[in-house]
Amino acid sequence: MPVRTRKLGVNDKDKGALEFSEDHFCRHWVSAVAGNPRNTDPRVAFNQQDNGFEHLQLTEIAPVDAKIIDAPDFVNFGPEEEKKYLNMLSSKLSLAKDYILKEKELSFDPDRIGLHHEPVSVNLAAWPIMIDLQSQQLIRLLIDTAGILYQLNADVPENKLDAALEEPMRDYLRFWDKLQASLAWQLPGKDDEERMGKTERIMDEVLEKLVEQ
Repeated sequence: MPVRTRKLGVNDKDKGALEFSEDHFCRHWVSAVAGNPRNTDPRVAFNQQDNGFEHLQLTEIAPVDAKIIDAPDFVNFGPEEEKKYLNMLSSKLSLAKDYILKEKELSFDPDRIGLHHEPVSVNLAAWPIMIDLQSQQLIRLLIDTAGILYQLNADVPENKLDAALEEPMRDYLRFWDKLQASLAWQLPGKDDEERMGKTERIMDEVLEKLVEQ
């Protein structure tokens, strides 16, 4: 191992600068130690000035006019319009399920680059019933966890089954509740309880709920 030679800093009394070569940019850092002689060096003193941003002549970028999507106004909805919304959720959930099952069949990476640009993913997230990327991921988790539950039920001895199922069942219900909440606000109903109930029924029809509360 070569012998380490002592290199003088900006100021010989500044031990914090001794490790850096003469042209190393760290030699010009401002010291936080009050009265440190390093700060008297012209190169260090320059970095103590408030140089601001005006000299950079940065172009001012106009703020993006992002529209926040609120729940639709269902006040004047009749039975036919409500049925249309419910059928749309059912169709989109079925499409998401088939899409994710095909993805698994083809061994596609669920975190692949450009997923948010794929046509099916984009269509699922489109208004008025939006199954966005987060909701799509929850469906993946539900399908994966269902597979784990089926596998455990087939492989684990009966006397150990309850303990083995406890954690994945808890995860399954957590994913289910999050997906339900992400969809329910988009459906017509007199209150949250009614909307959650409608969403639960449609999810159960499409995803076949395995675990009850």
